[in-house]
Amino acid sequence: MKKLYSLLLSILSFIVSNAQTFEEKISEKSCECIKNLKEINNENNRNCISIAMSEITIDDDSFLKTISTVEGVNSTFKKVDSILKKTCNVIINSIENKKEKFYSDSKNETAYSFFLTSTDMLQQENYDIAIEGFLIAIDLDKNYVKAYDHLAICYRKKNQLDKAIKYYKKSLEIFPEGDLALMNIGVIYRIMEDYKESIKYYSKLVDYYPNNAEGYFGLSQNYLMLNDEEKALDNIFKAYKIYTIQDSHYKKDAELIINIIQEILKSRNQENIFKKIADENNIII
Repeated sequence: MKKLYSLLLSILSFIVSNAQTFEEKISEKSCECIKNLKEINNENNRNCISIAMSEITIDDDSFLKTISTVEGVNSTFKKVDSILKKTCNVIINSIENKKEKFYSDSKNETAYSFFLTSTDMLQQENYDIAIEGFLIAIDLDKNYVKAYDHLAICYRKKNQLDKAIKYYKKSLEIFPEGDLALMNIGVIYRIMEDYKESIKYYSKLVDYYPNNAEGYFGLSQNYLMLNDEEKALDNIFKAYKIYTIQDSHYKKDAELIINIIQEILKSRNQENIFKKIADENNIII
């Protein structure tokens, strides 16, 4: 087992193809359209994708087969949307601007003062006092996302997971793209062994932040617990690639999960599945 693991680490790598795919061509043209939008939202982005798809298939009808079915169209839209969120700067900046807005400090000075004091109490592990302060901050500023998130942390530290979930959900009602709340609520549901609910939130994290490896890593862990090795492998390969680019030490954690899945598939004589998913993610074994 140890020998096989060492071998895997020595040969695992990934490549990036220079040839543009159908979806990448649509993404490039869609991004140009989105740059001219007055308002960036899902509906307007989808319209740009539709226009780009039509223009590209007119120029090259060899792609018509790809979108000849409802499933093909939906799959193409999903892939293009994911590429845009990774590569189209105007969309990336739009989400970052939202984060800057919703993760900002309260303009209510009293609420901000209670938040600061309560954060100190949280760091000192005085959770009950911190909770009282965060609740006051929220009462003074109903849209104080950071206070909701910190309040949830307090309840998680106290192992009151239902209350932690409650306040993370309140945070997400105000800021649905909140990466901190999405990731942490995903972690809590996994701790509670509610893997399907955890997947729901990690999927949103991946949807909003496709360059964040934590979403894929969390999905892989959950799918592995649900004995869905194929989805687990697909997601851990995606996390592995991002960790590699970032030169993150978490790359080793991804490699460990890859090795576990490889051993499971090998025990079932399903090495072909491992290779297929590796190929789909441009991973060379």
